[in-house]
Amino acid sequence: LQQSSLTSTPLENAKIIENDQSIEQYHREAAKKYASIQPSDQTNDEDEDVDVHYATFVHINGYLYELDGRVKDGPIRYGKTTQRDLLKDSCAVIREWMKADLDEVRFTILTLAPNHED
Repeated sequence: LQQSSLTSTPLENAKIIENDQSIEQYHREAAKKYASIQPSDQTNDEDEDVDVHYATFVHINGYLYELDGRVKDGPIRYGKTTQRDLLKDSCAVIREWMKADLDEVRFTILTLAPNHED
């Protein structure tokens, strides 16, 4: 995997990673071994009570939206934002989530963004 990535484009690397079954297997094994909530080996039941999940924040047409697969009514619109303020405004929403349960420590934030050279 590492050797092939040295001569591949980023898109080719993405396809290699996407199709590599060993990565999926290692992830599943690590999740079972280290997760405080064990992943289910059963079928993916939409009604299963899942307390941990991913949410994505996006800027669309001047508004901040949260995309969360658990929400059946579609995206949640929080208010106006700009591409420049997307991260700041998303963090404001997440801070409110954190204030709602001060004992909860399972928060991770990942940002996918281009490299900015100021």
